[in-house]
Amino acid sequence: MADIFVSYASEDLDRVKPLITALEERRFAVWWDREIHPGTSWDEAIERELESATWIVAIWTANSIRSRWVRTESMAALERDALIPILLDDVTLPVAFRTTQVVDLRQWRPEGSDATFERLVSHLQGKPHPPAEVEAHRQRSPPNRRGPLLAALALTALAAIALVWMVVTEPVRAPSDAGLAVTTFAGQPRIAVLPFDHGSDPEDRPFANGLTDEVIKGLQQYRTIPVISRHASFALRDKGLSVQEIASQLGARYLVTGAVSRRGDRLRVSAGLTDADGHQLWKESYEVDFDPESVFALQDQIAEQIAGVSYPQILEGEIDRVARRDVTSLDAWGHAVNAVEIINAMNVDRLDEGLLHAERALELDPNLPLAYWARAEIKVYQLVERGLTGQSADAMEDEILEDFQEALDISPFDGALCGCLGFVRVMRGEIEQAEAVFDTVLPVNPSNAILRTNYATLLTHQGKLEEARREAELAIRLDPLSRFGSMSWSTLSLVAAMDNDLEQAIQLARRALQVEGTETYGQVQLPMLLYLKDRIPEAQDAFADLLKHHPRVNPRNRLTYGWFRPIEPLIREHVAQASGTLRKERSLADLLEWIFLDLGWEPPTPMP
Repeated sequence: MADIFVSYASEDLDRVKPLITALEERRFAVWWDREIHPGTSWDEAIERELESATWIVAIWTANSIRSRWVRTESMAALERDALIPILLDDVTLPVAFRTTQVVDLRQWRPEGSDATFERLVSHLQGKPHPPAEVEAHRQRSPPNRRGPLLAALALTALAAIALVWMVVTEPVRAPSDAGLAVTTFAGQPRIAVLPFDHGSDPEDRPFANGLTDEVIKGLQQYRTIPVISRHASFALRDKGLSVQEIASQLGARYLVTGAVSRRGDRLRVSAGLTDADGHQLWKESYEVDFDPESVFALQDQIAEQIAGVSYPQILEGEIDRVARRDVTSLDAWGHAVNAVEIINAMNVDRLDEGLLHAERALELDPNLPLAYWARAEIKVYQLVERGLTGQSADAMEDEILEDFQEALDISPFDGALCGCLGFVRVMRGEIEQAEAVFDTVLPVNPSNAILRTNYATLLTHQGKLEEARREAELAIRLDPLSRFGSMSWSTLSLVAAMDNDLEQAIQLARRALQVEGTETYGQVQLPMLLYLKDRIPEAQDAFADLLKHHPRVNPRNRLTYGWFRPIEPLIREHVAQASGTLRKERSLADLLEWIFLDLGWEPPTPMP
C-alpha cells in the first residue's frame, strides 16, 4: 500500500518527477501511473491505489485544472477525506476543491530547502501541525494516451481512471475543520452496474468492460444514490445467478445490465434498468458505426446516454416505492423523495406540502443533499408562483442560495444541484458566478440532463446560440422521458427567437408545452412570442391559459423577467413600435409589464 497517490496531468510529467523524488527521499511510498507494470489491468490498478493510499496528492497547474482525470481522482479523494491539493501554478482551483487546504509550492525548487515543503512532509507524516502556507477557500457565490486500434482496445479501461469509489456504508460527516464533508447514504437505494455481456467474441471484451466502467462513473457522478463498486459487480460475472440473487448478494435495489455486439462496422449496445424484484423499468438499444479511431468517444457517448436515462428512472422507481409506504414510517430519504415527486409533478398547489417533506428530511438527516436541493427548488417555484418582488423576493433568494450552498458543501459535484444553482445565478444576472459553477461540474458530470439544460440557459444569456442549441438538444437526448425536458425545448425556442425566427420559436414553445403543459416558463414564453409576432388573439388566449394555471405570475419577479433577457432587444423594439415611445430608460421588467397589461393582466394584490 502506498503512502501517497499522485494525481497530475501528463503534460506536467517533468515538473512532477522532482517532487515525487523528493517525497521518496523522505521515505514515503509514492504511487503514480508510471508504477503500472506491463500486463496489469490499468483500471483495477488505479482503483486499488485510490482506495488504499493514505493520501491523494493532486498537483494543480494550468494543465491539470482542465484535466478530467485529475478532477475525478480528486473527487475520489474528497470522498475519503484524503485529498491534499498542491499548487504549482498561479491558477484558480475548480470551485468544488476550494474548501480543502491548498499547499502553495509555486516557489519550491528541488535543489534547495523550503519551509512549506517541510511542513507538507510533517503533515504527511501525521504530525500535529498542518502546513502553514494553506488557504481554505469557501465557495459563496463555483494525455494523449490513445494509440492505434489494438492499443486502444487493449487500454479501453483507461476511461476508468476517472472512476470514483463511492462508499456504500454510511460515513459520518466530519467536523468543518477536518476537510470537506461527505454524503450520508441513510435510506438511499443502491445501484449496481453489471459487466456488459460481450458474447463469444473476445475482441469485444475490452470495449464492453470499458463501457461498464463509464456507466459506473456516470452514475456515481450524480452523487445522490450510492453505486456498488466495480470489484463487487465484476466478482459475480459468469456465476449464473438470477437478477434477484445478484441484487441480494450486492445489496442493490436497482441493476443496470447490458450487452455489446459487433457485426462488421456496426456496433450494437443494449442496456436496461431492472429492480431487485426483476421488473424491467427501462430498456434501450443503440446502434452506431464502429470507428476504431473513435472508440473512446463511442464509449463516452453511449455511457452518457445510459447513465442519463437510468438516473431519473431510478428516482421514478423510488417515488413509486415510497408512495406505497405510510408517511409516518418514512426516513429522511423517503421524505426527500416525496418532495422530489411534488417538484417533478410541477404541482403548484402542493408546494407547501413538499416544503414540509424537505424540512422533515433535513431534521432526520442534516447531511442529505437531495433534501437541500428539494427545499431550494420548491422555494424557487414559490418565488415565481407567488410573484414575489422587492424585499420579500430578496429574502427568499437568499434562503435559496443558502440551501444550495449547504448542499454544495456536502456534495460539490451533484449535477442537478449545480445546474439549478447556476440557473438561479443566471436569472439574477450573475453570469460569472454561474459560469464558475458549470465550468467546475460539467467536466466530471457530463450525463446529467438538468445540468445540461441549465447550462444551455447560461449560453443563451451569453449569446452563444449554436452552443446553447447543442446543449439543449443533448439534454433532451440524455433524458427524453422527464418533464424537465420542457425547459430544454423552451431554451431551443429562445435560441430561435434570438436568431430572428419567431415562427420557429413559437413552434418550439408549443413543443415544450406538449412535454409539460403547465410548466411556468413555457406558459409565459408562448404568449410573449405570439405577441412579438403580432398574433394578438392567439397571444391573448395563451396568456389567459397562463393566468389560469399561474394566477399570481408577475413580470417584475426577477426569476420571471430574467428568463427573457436574451431576447430583450426584440421586446424593446416591439414595445417601442406598439407604444410609440422608444422607452430607452425603461427596464426589462417595465417592458414585460407593459406587454402583460396590454394582454389583459391585472396586477394581483400583494401576498399577506
